[in-house]
Amino acid sequence: MLLTTCSYIPLEIPLALGIPARRLLPKNAGQEADSYLPRDFCPYARGVLSQVWAEKVSQALLGVAVAGSCDAMRRVYDGLRHYAPDIPSFYLDVPRTQDEDAVSYYAGVLRSFAHDLAAAYPSAPPEREWPERLWRAAQEIDFLRHALLTAYPTPEAVQGSAGSGKKPLGVCASVTEWVELYFALNEALALPDSGPPDWLRAAQAVRRSTSSPAAPRAPVVLLIGSFLLDATIPAALEANGLGIAAVDSCLGWRSLKVTLSQIEGDIFLRLAAAYLRKPPCPRLLVRQARRSWLEELLFEDGRKEAGVSGVIYFVPKFCDHGYYESVDVKDWLSEYGLPFLLLEGEYGAGLSAQMHTRLAAFRELLEERQGQQGAARAKEGRRT
Repeated sequence: MLLTTCSYIPLEIPLALGIPARRLLPKNAGQEADSYLPRDFCPYARGVLSQVWAEKVSQALLGVAVAGSCDAMRRVYDGLRHYAPDIPSFYLDVPRTQDEDAVSYYAGVLRSFAHDLAAAYPSAPPEREWPERLWRAAQEIDFLRHALLTAYPTPEAVQGSAGSGKKPLGVCASVTEWVELYFALNEALALPDSGPPDWLRAAQAVRRSTSSPAAPRAPVVLLIGSFLLDATIPAALEANGLGIAAVDSCLGWRSLKVTLSQIEGDIFLRLAAAYLRKPPCPRLLVRQARRSWLEELLFEDGRKEAGVSGVIYFVPKFCDHGYYESVDVKDWLSEYGLPFLLLEGEYGAGLSAQMHTRLAAFRELLEERQGQQGAARAKEGRRT
């Protein structure tokens, strides 16, 4: 079993080598990490260590692949090596740009990662079989991404993915249910000797909440976050009458928009290009590419008017990348006159009364603006 800590680590590599693998998504920050990391530390980093200790009890041959996404995750890797030397730990240095040099460098990182995995897991196939197995794994993972995107509860198609094609998982009733489906499908990836049909059946078998979607006339927002910690965040939005047009987070659309080139060539180079050039997260130093991606979510089909009433940015406590970018996003949105709300918290933040109070106030603000805009349009229509 291999656990990975970042969406920039291709699951195709361990799965192609016959190693059950999934993204490490902690249920909470956990007290197990308090002996190793400060309490005023990234909740995801603390959650990773806590989850590893919990998994270690029940899993044989457990391994952890840590991306050097930030200083907090580098400390997680140091902690694993120092306090759990019996757990194979792998460190991947993820570049912060998307140019050719970055892609070439990351291809080398991924190739070394595959060799290190094969050395740690003796059952891995010989290297001559890797290209074909990696391509097959990439097609399977792409199918699962498509299944998740087409299950998103929007009346309109998800650009480049949903369309009118087959929806293997159906359509969820709410974004809360969609996030829970995301978690369930991630868990299913760890089933040994499985493929897409087994993964989908396992995900569908998980009982999910049946919360109703927001009312059709409810204000619709774009939910952004450096990392969406758990399902309580979208649940809180929907409970307060807000619709969610899209989720741009580590567990949202940008992690599902990975396109592997079908052009022949080195498979590791193609994987590196596909992952580095997916819609960027706040960590990458590609400000214009990041802004272009958010504009695509705000202004679908080339419309001049934003398709949402406002933007909510959720930052896990102590996440420097999220705090830095939230200021930039707020300034940028002011150009379009879009209201912006910054929320922060740890796991289960959506359950707090304070967050519900702030969301209710934000919804009232959006409804008031909608009423004013509707009255202005009606007045303009009478003039013409």
